Amino acid sequence: MKKIVVFSVVALSVSALFAQGAGRKVYKPGQETPQPHGEVRTAHLDRATGSVPRDAYDRSPSYSGGHFGMTPIALGIGAFGMPFGHDWAICGLRLNLGLPEWTAVYESVYGFDIGFSGETIRDTGGIAVNVFNNTTRDFYGIGVAGLWNRSTGCDSRALQVAGLFNAAEGLEGMQIGLVNRAYTLHGVQIGLVNIAVDGGGLQIGLWNDCGPGRAAPIIGIVY
Repeated sequence: MKKIVVFSVVALSVSALFAQGAGRKVYKPGQETPQPHGEVRTAHLDRATGSVPRDAYDRSPSYSGGHFGMTPIALGIGAFGMPFGHDWAICGLRLNLGLPEWTAVYESVYGFDIGFSGETIRDTGGIAVNVFNNTTRDFYGIGVAGLWNRSTGCDSRALQVAGLFNAAEGLEGMQIGLVNRAYTLHGVQIGLVNIAVDGGGLQIGLWNDCGPGRAAPIIGIVY
């Protein structure tokens, strides 16, 4: 029985190494995937320059052409995932058993994202509950993390709750944590320190930075 268990563990490890693909680049959560030459795609729609048409910006994944895979369930053990590949999208449930920066990173998760560290390259939608962090581009739904939530895109629409801090480029919704920061806020932030650069909303905390040259204790108005 012991030999069977050892053989199974070795076989799974070897399969994971080959499935990851030799020389495959591992993308950090929130980082854009490579785009075809001549195309401009980014999450920062609000920062589009006048020389680039706004319809050239695309935040939605395309599953045509066989580049992406889809699965209803995924399991991440450390840096390895089953199924494998950063270009997979999970529509259902992902269970994460890896630490921040050392976890199986998938393209997107829609549904339930549960475990230690929830990290995706593009978007997360649904309910994410992780011991350490939730890190994604745009988040849609509810994110609960023991340490931090971080959204690098400009179109997150979520309730984010973290033990330490929440950070979002653009947020429509609510953030609750010791420190909350949103570059563009449309909603509410509650914590000891709240920071917003622009947008419109309400901040409740010991100190509220409401934009360039504007700050207030207890209650801050972003406009």
